[in-house]
Amino acid sequence: MINGINTITVSGRLVRDSEMRVTNSGKELLTARIAVNRRYKKAGEYTEETCFLDITLFGDYATKMQPFMVKGKGLSVVGSLRQYTKEKEGHEPKDCYSIAVDKVYLDTDETRNKESLGSKAANYYGGDNQTDRAPF
Repeated sequence: MINGINTITVSGRLVRDSEMRVTNSGKELLTARIAVNRRYKKAGEYTEETCFLDITLFGDYATKMQPFMVKGKGLSVVGSLRQYTKEKEGHEPKDCYSIAVDKVYLDTDETRNKESLGSKAANYYGGDNQTDRAPF
């Protein structure tokens, strides 16, 4: 039997500031939502749709990245897709999906950022090897 591959890479912009919380076991969780656009041709006309995806960073990496995870910030994330069920009283259970982030690549093109965090911050993505570059 073949083992499944669960790796996802998306690029977009944060639609709100990230939120940090700590679990009961003391683990840091940083959550945010990224908007990813898809442009395609339909009936001879270009159209665009936006997909909103929840992302989660964990532990020390979450703490390091929080100052850079602000509304409007362009970034790419690499991680794995996670599925969970939300249950509300009086409603059917709802399947939800999020990305458990392994690595963040911040947009380094200062001209595309509405608010610059400075060159040091814009180039930092929190990885171990600072010579790595974004996959775009």
